Amino acid sequence: ACADEFMRNIEPVAGRLAYHGLPGNHEYADEFAQYTVRFRNSVGSGSSGTVETGNGPASGNNWWYSWDAGLVHYAAISSEVYFGAGNSSMLQLQFDWLKADLKKANANRAAVPWIVVAAHRSMYCSCDGDCDGPAADMRNGINGGKAALEPLFFDEGVDMFINGHEHDYERMWPTYKGVAVQSNKEPTATIYVVTGSAGSQEGHEPFIKPKPSWSDFRADTFGYSKLIAHNQSHLRWQQIQTDPTDKTKAYGALIDDVWIVQHKHGPFDSKTHYERASKFYANGTMDTGLLMTVCPV
Repeated sequence: ACADEFMRNIEPVAGRLAYHGLPGNHEYADEFAQYTVRFRNSVGSGSSGTVETGNGPASGNNWWYSWDAGLVHYAAISSEVYFGAGNSSMLQLQFDWLKADLKKANANRAAVPWIVVAAHRSMYCSCDGDCDGPAADMRNGINGGKAALEPLFFDEGVDMFINGHEHDYERMWPTYKGVAVQSNKEPTATIYVVTGSAGSQEGHEPFIKPKPSWSDFRADTFGYSKLIAHNQSHLRWQQIQTDPTDKTKAYGALIDDVWIVQHKHGPFDSKTHYERASKFYANGTMDTGLLMTVCPV
């Protein structure tokens, strides 16, 4: 079975290191039964409620859950509840849980300063047009703004959002409502990263759209990402290329390496963000129309 093959493929890593999963669009068969059952131990202390798959009610809920690891609080959520997965109440149940979880994590910043949220689908991406609509639904919410993630992340000071889905790699600048501050020093908004380039039988996913001002680094090569929380104020993010089809770089080459420096963790402030962004706009590095559209008057 396909799921058996996947588990064999990850065994060399998952057998040695803590391996956490989350559901994506490839797990839809039998209402996510393969993911829900095979990763049933990936239920952190922050999970809530129960889910039901094609096998019936599950013993726990691993569609959304959270855990602390060192200096980082991680929350894994299901992007698929935005697109019909589960019953009609799942979207709001997850959102209410995530909101409470992030508030609790914020109150614990002195001990665990960094907050990272992960899901399968993108909230920002620029490879092609097929990711734009779903990304907007997750950012802005559905049915009139229900369960909008971007303002929640901003209000709770989420440092990073990590996703896969697009079969490429793209790291954004700190961005809020399409407006970026092109600096990773004292970020004033969440940094979004697409890291979906681990490899697939579908191959690469090329970037066919122009690079927007909120996108810092893009690569259409296979690889994996690495997050290192050095201390309460310094986090290092790396992308390592492992692509045998690219003869221009060595297998295992470090292609993206950035430091995120944040001395004041907590909720972001829109006035501060737009003021910093306007300086980049004044220097000619921002998209004029986008900035004028989203900045409050």
